[in-house]
Amino acid sequence: MTGNTFNVKIKKSVFAWLIESSGWSYNEIANKIGISERIVSDWKSGKEEIEIPINKVEIISNTIKRPLAAFFISSPPKEPELPKDFRKLPSNQVSSYSKETLLSIRKARRLQKIGNKLLRTLDRPASGDINQYSLSDNPEQVAILERGLSGISIKEQISWKDERVALSRWRNWAESKNILVFQMKMPMEDGRGFTLSDDLPYVIVLNHSDSIRGRLFSLFHEYAHILLKEPVICNFESNTSSNANIRKIENWCDRFAGAFILPKAELANEIGVLEKIKSGVISEGAKEISRRYKISEQGALVRLRNLNYINIEQYGREYLRIVKEIEDYLKKKKEEESEKERGGGLPGDKRCYVEKGEKFVSLVLESSNKGIISEPDAMDYLDIKVKNLVVSQDRLRSHRQQ
Repeated sequence: MTGNTFNVKIKKSVFAWLIESSGWSYNEIANKIGISERIVSDWKSGKEEIEIPINKVEIISNTIKRPLAAFFISSPPKEPELPKDFRKLPSNQVSSYSKETLLSIRKARRLQKIGNKLLRTLDRPASGDINQYSLSDNPEQVAILERGLSGISIKEQISWKDERVALSRWRNWAESKNILVFQMKMPMEDGRGFTLSDDLPYVIVLNHSDSIRGRLFSLFHEYAHILLKEPVICNFESNTSSNANIRKIENWCDRFAGAFILPKAELANEIGVLEKIKSGVISEGAKEISRRYKISEQGALVRLRNLNYINIEQYGREYLRIVKEIEDYLKKKKEEESEKERGGGLPGDKRCYVEKGEKFVSLVLESSNKGIISEPDAMDYLDIKVKNLVVSQDRLRSHRQQ
């Protein structure tokens, strides 16, 4: 024992599970805690128990975002499977999830479990009024039915001030169906979103790194995966996967999402825009559709292609342009967010609402107010401090009075 530290014993199998499930490599961990890679190698191949200074364990715990107590369990727990990997990755990229994405999946699973517990304790159903479909069902017809059930008209959709309002309204609609909708940051190449539909309540996670219109299209795309009961993670190019079944599912979900937010009959009435597209001014036409219906430009392009307003060559050219614009947008957004973080970032209560959504936040606050959970538990579930908890209560009250 040296100074205030001492060695602790950790089961080798537990240590391996903690590291490997985090996305961090053993060598990265070695560099993080300042020990030689040889010692880490001994941890992997040595005795059933390994000894590590407690201060090093604390650093690892903070790094991989696991509680300190997790290092001292007797064996690795059985965890739910990761969502099916529907991503199409560059040939030079290893087919594994990044640290950020693995953390987002873990966080979403934890919030799903908490949501389930709170709903049951409040004597409310964890399931929602959600229909089930199969790939043999016509996605256009399914979208017409689901859109009618939403109670939100095209006129109302067009009247919304901007895409921020649209995302808020559509997120509330999804949450009204007992779906928890979270927003978490992940690398865009890793995924635009994912679903957890193998347990209740169902969960949709949108990539907060994406544009707002991109997240809007992803919301309906991921909702389609819930309708098919397919818990998956997909990215920008999933619909061009070499796997025929993945392509079939992704194209079904794309068609549903496009038809839900922009019905075929509605698009047919956009005479001026369609004339532009017919004359070859596709970029401008797609942008107009994107602005009017609060849909991503890629989503507008997919819709135009699916309804044969543009051919495959035109789609390919515009797709490459959009990919370049998205890359530029993401670079600019990353710089802006870095600047915001240097200035302190979003207030805790606002960050909480953006990430976790009104449905989850209200569940936690109601449970806290009724004494079902303690105030420290509420702060833990929402990942906020005491002062933000009070502001969150006020924000929720204000929102419900509007």
